[in-house]
This record gives sequence, structure tokens and C-alpha cells, in this order.
Amino acid sequence: LLNCSRLLKRTQVKCGDFSHILSIVKKGDFVYLDPPYVPLSETSSFTSYTKDGFDIEMQFKLRNVCDELNSKGVMFMLSNSDTNVVKELYAEYEIKKVYAKRHINANGYGRGKISEILVRNY
Repeated sequence: LLNCSRLLKRTQVKCGDFSHILSIVKKGDFVYLDPPYVPLSETSSFTSYTKDGFDIEMQFKLRNVCDELNSKGVMFMLSNSDTNVVKELYAEYEIKKVYAKRHINANGYGRGKISEILVRNY
């Protein structure tokens, strides 16, 4: 923990509208984005951290922000669901499949490791 504390001393953690990041980042900065994931199925209901929702249109807007971060020389990493839509949105970036363990699911059989993707431009 002490090593992590030293590494993160100059880190700013922001929670808010992802587009606001564009006004404060500069070349060489690193941004991690953790949006509501694209639903894996028709019954996946979590698509927002706010009352406004986060639909597919917002996913496209987020990709546009990532494109702008990239053009500014800002390194970014984004996590999202392992879906064709996400892979197509970020096809020009590095995409890596990872497995995350899920302990919460309405269906007990849906708990366990599921694939997600990490998108990055570095």
C-alpha cells in the first residue's frame, strides 16, 4: 500500500461526464474510463450510473472522446463488455480480452468468470 500511495501522489481521480476530461488533459497524461458496459443480453439491465442512462449513442460519443484523447497524445485505457459492438467501435485500438469474476447476478449460474475487454491506445 505504501508503494501504491507513492505512485498515486500526483494522481487526480475524477468522477463525472467523460467529455469533461478533454478540457483538462494534456499530452502524456493517462486516463482510465470505466463506463456502464454494453449489455451482454436482452436481460442485462444495468446501463447507467445516473438517471440519464448510457445507451449505444453514448457508447459512440465515448469512442469519439477516446479518439480525441488519442489525437492529443493522451494515453487511455477503457474497460467494457466483450461484445461485437465494442470490438467494432474500438477496432483501431489495442483490444485485450480479460476475465473478471462476478459475484452478483440475478441468476446464480451467471456468477463466476466472464470475459471483458480492455481497450488501449498505447
